[in-house]
Parts: sequence; structure tokens; C-alpha cells
Amino acid sequence: MGRLAPEKGVRWLLEALAHTPSFIRLHMAGDGPDRLRLVSQAKRLGLHDRVRFHGWVGEPERDRLLLQSRALVVPSTGPETFGLVVLEAFAMGRPVIHTSSGALTEVAGCNTAGVCVASGDTLALARAFSGLAGDYARAQALGLFGRGEIAHRFSVTNHLAALERIYEAAALALA
Repeated sequence: MGRLAPEKGVRWLLEALAHTPSFIRLHMAGDGPDRLRLVSQAKRLGLHDRVRFHGWVGEPERDRLLLQSRALVVPSTGPETFGLVVLEAFAMGRPVIHTSSGALTEVAGCNTAGVCVASGDTLALARAFSGLAGDYARAQALGLFGRGEIAHRFSVTNHLAALERIYEAAALALA
């Protein structure tokens, strides 16, 4: 869900999908400069019937796709700063498979609300896919943890309190 560009790691994601059981499907929402290359790659890998490119979607369609999914995959190969899409998945009770790139590990966690893999490790990403596809209870537990993160760690009240602490510390440092 987002921009289809090289640093987003979707080419690598398709390579990993080719190493998973054939019942696993991938739905991509978004668009960008890599879309035609990705469609071509999916065909070349024999994944044309397992991958669907939705283009840009609005909030209702995004939520529908998340609710119908087992997990969200964020395969960024470059550092991500925050990743709002992670919180959107958490709000729907969905775990996140992601790379240990940038702030993704801090936001999504490893084996708490998500599964993290090293960027570029195709087989590890395929195992993460297959693992959650074959273990509904684990996927549900990770998703519920993520939903709890939204309610507590990322609530407006807690966010504002954290900002207040930052500003207070900055003011003390300047005094």
C-alpha cells in the first residue's frame, strides 16, 4: 500500500513470493515508477495469477484489503522513517511482515506485532509469508498485539504526553 518504487523492495517481495506455496496471494495497492517493471516481473516469475495490482485505493478499499488479508508486508530495502501503513494494519488487527530497515522494527516490533526479516533475504521473507499463512493463531495473536499498540502506545493521549516530555526536556536544555 503505497508508492511502487525501487527502494520499497517490491521486486524482492515478488522473488520471495515465488518461493511460497501456490495458495498464497499478494494484493498490491499503490502506484509508482516501478509498476510496469513489477507487472512484467510477476509474469516472468509465473506469478501473474497470484498477484493483483489494485493501483491507488481509497480508505474504504484499503480497509477492505487489510481485513481480507492475513498480514501486511512492508519489504522496504531503504530506511523507512515511520510507516503509517503499519498503524493502519494494526488498526485492522493485522500483523506486519517487514524488514529491519529504519524505524520499522521500532514501530512494528519483531515477533510482537510483526515479523522482521533482513532486507534482501528472499528465503527468510518467503518463510515469514508461509509461516503466517499456515499459522492462523500466530497471525491473529500478532495482529491483536498490534491493535493493542494502537490503543496504548500510539493513542492521541500518549502521543501528546510524549511530545510534551520532549518539549519540556528541550526547554530545560535551553534554560
